[in-house]
Amino acid sequence: MEALKSLCLSENTVVVFVSDHGNHFKTRNDEYKLSPHESSIRVPVVLLGPSFGHRGKVEQLVSLLDLPPVP
Repeated sequence: MEALKSLCLSENTVVVFVSDHGNHFKTRNDEYKLSPHESSIRVPVVLLGPSFGHRGKVEQLVSLLDLPPVP
């Protein structure tokens, strides 16, 4: 974010951070990524940018497919 600010790009840039949930850190190897446990269905997604002025948590089921493509 500091690099974007120093290049004067922070006002017109959207930053998306997303992560994978991994493999339960080897606690449920037989299930792999097919289980409905919290560690399988919840992954972090953070959106930062000029269009996102408020903080919040989305409780609805969403997918990365819900994010629009970059033109």
